[in-house]
Amino acid sequence: MDYQPAISVWLIALFAVCGIFSLVVNGTLFRWLYLEGGKVVTEVFGPSDSGLACFFVTWFVWLTYTGFATQQRAVTDSDLITGAFHVTVIVLVIVLFLVSRKINLSSQFGLNRNGVSKAIFFAAPLLLTAFPLVAWAGFFMGKVMGDRADPQELVRFFTDASRAGKIETMIFTMLFGVLVAPAAEEFIFRGYLYATAKKYLGFIPAMILVSALFAAIHLNLFILAICFTLAYESTGSILVPMAMHALFNFSEFALMLAPSHLQP
Repeated sequence: MDYQPAISVWLIALFAVCGIFSLVVNGTLFRWLYLEGGKVVTEVFGPSDSGLACFFVTWFVWLTYTGFATQQRAVTDSDLITGAFHVTVIVLVIVLFLVSRKINLSSQFGLNRNGVSKAIFFAAPLLLTAFPLVAWAGFFMGKVMGDRADPQELVRFFTDASRAGKIETMIFTMLFGVLVAPAAEEFIFRGYLYATAKKYLGFIPAMILVSALFAAIHLNLFILAICFTLAYESTGSILVPMAMHALFNFSEFALMLAPSHLQP
């Protein structure tokens, strides 16, 4: 007896149920934040922040455009180092800009609300409820875009390094993807750009705009960016989306180490 069709039906049904559950949970969280208001503080941001934010948005859009317009090439170790350097410089510019105006970073970004362990405690279930929606979005995007929905260059870079047994490269890539990138990118996108946009555009337009920008840079992770924003608004701590981002990237690396992904 062939059980394969029955198994496929059950997997599809499970995928659908998980997706509906994820949609209900995140939809309820969105509705609550829309009605009650979130915890992200915007009062400290002013015209100077909107100017700096517009500069970064323009820069990111230009990088995205040039990335799509030019022929793709393999990522190298120096590209990762350059990327880490760039995001670090951006974070330092924002930090110095805020500190020069005597803005309390701990209070502004909710660092005093949750420690790292507590942030992970909140981040893990929030990410689990986001996974089915992200999987749904990835599936449909793959159907729409076809070959254009290839994995990010960093994903291929890590997979190639794994197949070649380049342990040092793998470790460096994981450290960048799990520690540096989530912390820096969440500070930039959710902590600064989203909060500044929320001050002038409101909750929903800011969430959509910054999530779209994040998705353009990260190949269509729009739904994940929305979930990061909901987590930030509901907890008021940037550490929570940072932890979600880190856990998501870690899970991606773990999946890439599966034997099926390492086959040439």
